Amino acid sequence: MRSSEENKKYMEEYYKKNPEKFKRTPEQQAEHNRRRRERYAKDKAYREKLKQQSKEYWAKFPEKKKKSRIRGQYDMSMEDFEELMALQNGACAICGHSDMSDKNIFPVVDHCHESGKVRGLLCMNCNQGLGKFKDSTSNLTAAMAYLIRNKPLNLG
Repeated sequence: MRSSEENKKYMEEYYKKNPEKFKRTPEQQAEHNRRRRERYAKDKAYREKLKQQSKEYWAKFPEKKKKSRIRGQYDMSMEDFEELMALQNGACAICGHSDMSDKNIFPVVDHCHESGKVRGLLCMNCNQGLGKFKDSTSNLTAAMAYLIRNKPLNLG
């Protein structure tokens, strides 16, 4: 398999050798995209085929999917991600969870919903907990006070 740089050079050479295959005007490209979107919307079999192809592709290249997602959602490189993971000693920044066997549980990128800036890497429970409290320090403080005030009831 070629590296991305090798692939880029290969494709540049291929385009130079075969310009008639790939030279669309912006208008032609817009029309091509419009037709594809229209077919996707109307043709269920075509839509399902593309979904399946996408699913298979991402299953084959999970690291590529992760790299693409963190770049697109958080403007963060894999190097940034790995550096943050090292700074946190490979654990959730809140509870210390470090089991990486299920990537849906840990690590997940936590970010500020107002600024969009990354705050750290958390386990899913801690990340969802912050979200449930709407990232509000006053809500979290009130919840902490509630837990301190209200010991478990012995109803048995």
